[in-house]
Amino acid sequence: MENLISFSKQFVNDHMVLWYRGVFDDNCTSLLIDIANNDLEKIEMKKASGKVAYLLAECFQNVIRHGAAQKNKKEIDGFFGLRNSNFYLNIYSSNSIDQHKLEELESNLTKINSLSKEELREYYIKVLSNGQFNEKGGAGLGFIEMARKSQHPLQFSNFSQNKQPYFCLQIDYDNAMSKTIGIGAEKTPIENNIEVQQTLCRENILMYYKGDFSQDGILPILTILNENSKKLDDERAIKLYHISVEFLQNITHHGKSINEIKQGTFIVEEKEGCFQLTTLNFIEHDQMVFLKQHLEMINLQDKNSLKNWYLNALKESVKNGKNNSGIGLIDVGRIVEGHLSFDFLPMNDSILFRISAKI
Repeated sequence: MENLISFSKQFVNDHMVLWYRGVFDDNCTSLLIDIANNDLEKIEMKKASGKVAYLLAECFQNVIRHGAAQKNKKEIDGFFGLRNSNFYLNIYSSNSIDQHKLEELESNLTKINSLSKEELREYYIKVLSNGQFNEKGGAGLGFIEMARKSQHPLQFSNFSQNKQPYFCLQIDYDNAMSKTIGIGAEKTPIENNIEVQQTLCRENILMYYKGDFSQDGILPILTILNENSKKLDDERAIKLYHISVEFLQNITHHGKSINEIKQGTFIVEEKEGCFQLTTLNFIEHDQMVFLKQHLEMINLQDKNSLKNWYLNALKESVKNGKNNSGIGLIDVGRIVEGHLSFDFLPMNDSILFRISAKI
């Protein structure tokens, strides 16, 4: 738990965080926009949703256009990040790329960043009218529009891993606080987010989400997981989705509200041939006693005993016409590999609760 807490501390001032490594297609682009729009509504930035949706789509599509496929695989080797901090929304993408494409992109971005607002508009018209489109369907128009709509220079960099170059792009967009008390505030350097990416890759974390766990907030997350589980066998895919639903719903129904938002963290890791799902969220002190006893009891039972316990609890729930508290965790306990792992960490006037399960 210490490593997770230490890693998550850097996001303490972020309203929403999403890091993603997986399938890159149009459907996932739409789902990411849904996640961002839900967050923007919570912080009264609904009017900006159109521009943000465009920037998200362009940044995500940039991975598809310029990313190099992994060796012996069809999938694009890419990474995507979205952070809504105190003053800026950071939209980040990274993908493996051929060296000659990297040099071409960086030259183009250097030129774009050197232009004024009016020069950008003129450059966009010039490129559009010249019709200099390449085989990927663009001529740098997407980058020009990113700079115009964000009204900030585009941050870009690169790094090499196992002799493979990676191109990294970051768009900075003013959020509600930036437009009021945060005018001129320092932006998060792209190097910080590159370091986050490398940590996540090193730990083989496929998804890291911190944000709103209302029904509207978790549905796109579950759909993204479903899209990425299509390459798994049916049994593992069903288990992955089922446990994710239970963990996310647990925060929705029982997590402590902070500023009227059910905030928590959801993490998907792939280690030693298994997937590990983890949630972190705050709970009240009186909830800890029940949860601790309940989880300890679950871990004491064998799988057959858990199955009988679950079926009896389910019958009782139907008979009484109300949900039996803790029935979902019994269900998770009977289908996971091994035992449920959990911790409780006192923090100020709340308890930080962690639960993890392997499949």
